[in-house]
Amino acid sequence: MEKVICIVGGGAASIAFLDGFMKELKGKQGSGYTIYVVEKNPTFGPGAAYYDDLGSNLLNTKTGFITIFPERKGDFYDWLHNHPEHWQWKYPNFDASYDTYAPRPLFGQYLQSAFSQTVSNAVKMGVKVVPVNAEVMDVKKHREGYSVETACSISIYADYVFLMCGTLENARQDTPKMSSGVISNPYPVSKLTSWLGKNKNIAVIGSRLSAIDTIIALKEAGHLGKIVMYSRSGYFPSVRGTQGRFSPRNLTPENIKNIKSKKSSLSLKEIVDMVKDDLEFYFRDHPDDPQEPLALPTPIKDFGAFLSDEITLAEGPRGWQAVLYATNAIIDDLWGLIRDEEREIFRERYLSMFLSYRVSIPRENAIKIKKYFDDGALEFKSGPVRVEKNENGLPMVINEMSAEDVFDFAVLATGSPKRLSKSNSTLMTNLEEQGLISSHPHGGLEVAEDTYRVIREDGKPENGLFAVGEVTSGKFFFTSALDIICRHAQRAAASFYEDSHKSEYIPYRADGTR
Repeated sequence: MEKVICIVGGGAASIAFLDGFMKELKGKQGSGYTIYVVEKNPTFGPGAAYYDDLGSNLLNTKTGFITIFPERKGDFYDWLHNHPEHWQWKYPNFDASYDTYAPRPLFGQYLQSAFSQTVSNAVKMGVKVVPVNAEVMDVKKHREGYSVETACSISIYADYVFLMCGTLENARQDTPKMSSGVISNPYPVSKLTSWLGKNKNIAVIGSRLSAIDTIIALKEAGHLGKIVMYSRSGYFPSVRGTQGRFSPRNLTPENIKNIKSKKSSLSLKEIVDMVKDDLEFYFRDHPDDPQEPLALPTPIKDFGAFLSDEITLAEGPRGWQAVLYATNAIIDDLWGLIRDEEREIFRERYLSMFLSYRVSIPRENAIKIKKYFDDGALEFKSGPVRVEKNENGLPMVINEMSAEDVFDFAVLATGSPKRLSKSNSTLMTNLEEQGLISSHPHGGLEVAEDTYRVIREDGKPENGLFAVGEVTSGKFFFTSALDIICRHAQRAAASFYEDSHKSEYIPYRADGTR
């Protein structure tokens, strides 16, 4: 009997899920599956993160490292060199060498190709994959299965639904086409540069990747008005050094699995000690690298001096970055081991500083930001703020002291809202109203750790409804990195297949054998 799966979202997670599911079906021709992939953007593969936009939006992972297929290291790099005709005309100045940082829209072209390749592989195995260009507004539960309802009145009936929606936007407020207002999502930044007047005064709320993309896009388009970046935490991303990948000794999947078999939890101190031990191991393995310590950063007092120091340090390898990036392989399992009370402490006291260390930026972007700052074209302010409108409809940025800065536009470059109710997602609102999903206290929605089934309002798992990606950040903590998204998507595929074929299931090994 045919089984129908509907994937909501046609970005990176959907590619990884399809790839993982095809591995599980290997050797089973005519498997009897139809898989709908519903994507609101015109192209399948890039999703919102890598959608066609300005080339100034850069990846923060090196060209030689990043891939959508975990077992095919360097796949993006190989694609660039095997298919120059697909991209060189659009990015003639991009150096496709191993250690460069590619434009994100270029990586989106690669993902578009990867999606087509994955669909082709599925069809060869007898799986029907049906891409549908539409925005999903609701998923309704029936006695058997679900109906996936779209904005264009298409209804898809499915036995199973996977929510792979990517990053949720803040609730929409104004559009850049207006003469002033609050812009809830900076992407695509090409719209900002096309619609915002060059002499407008702009507040950018946030200081991480989307804020940096926004500022660079505006300045490279010739913006002349005042731009102020507001870092609510007082932190700014570190600048990525020249180091390569690192194989840790303590922070490995095997070691974490061994720890979980012996004890139910870890303290923050124990985790910090493991990181320090691996950093010592890194320095023993790389004795010629600068032995930059891993110290708790403090909120920035002198932005220009901070950038100067970071840019200088990033000229060489930074061992602590190699160690922290290596935690991608275990960060969700590690998060699950931390005691509840210590998770709260971490989120309240250390999350912003952790993200400033963990989510770094390419040196070339840091140099641009410093130039804007040195030229007086950019200001950096720190501390909690809120955005309101004055009597003339202009956005005001109000700080703790109730001081008001008035702008023509305020751009909210703050990532996904913590609460589903604060997002622009009609789908999530409708699912919550039906009680089919429940909010996680730390953000996103609640899911079962091993199966990725969503947890309903009544606390029970919804058997045919699953979620993967940024909407599960409350459960898995750090879900924005591509390799982490891919791992979760492939785990979800394996878990789903195992549940659906319990009598015949043999786990798939990383080397392609069973």
